Amino acid sequence: MKAFDRAVSRFCYRHPKFGITNLMLYVVIGNALIYLVFAMSRNEMAFRFYEYLTFNPYRIVRGQVWRLVSFVFIPGYTSIGDLLWMAISLYFYYFIGSTLERAWGAGRFTIYYLTGVVLNVIFGLILWAVYGFGDVSIGLTASYLNLSMFFSFAVLFPETRVMVLFIIPVKIKWLAV
Repeated sequence: MKAFDRAVSRFCYRHPKFGITNLMLYVVIGNALIYLVFAMSRNEMAFRFYEYLTFNPYRIVRGQVWRLVSFVFIPGYTSIGDLLWMAISLYFYYFIGSTLERAWGAGRFTIYYLTGVVLNVIFGLILWAVYGFGDVSIGLTASYLNLSMFFSFAVLFPETRVMVLFIIPVKIKWLAV
């Protein structure tokens, strides 16, 4: 692990312009837009749009390569009743992601996030190979990647306080435990 960390540090030092600044802003905006499209119009067209974004290895192999990235923008909530929770979670992910980007730098954070996306894709392809090669969408989203971002934040900033239910102040290290 130390060798990988040194390699990433060396790469970021040699390529200071590498990285997508405000990466989490783009991810959050993408999540919000797809949530709004899907929640506001629950018709056949919205379901087809949603289906075109899901991770489906059968269709990826046949040329729909945008699915390798678009599953990151699929939100965890899809109904209009979940609007409050969606807004809170998107704000929280943006807060955590932008703080990690400031702490690590844009290059290291981009490598972190893209490595998570690539590992999710590899996991999805392995899952597809194990359970058969059918035309099935695998319910792959970036939720576990965002949770790993939460744990990284908790390790770096354990004393940060978060208001649970907007009332109870809890240190982030206790939420991570």
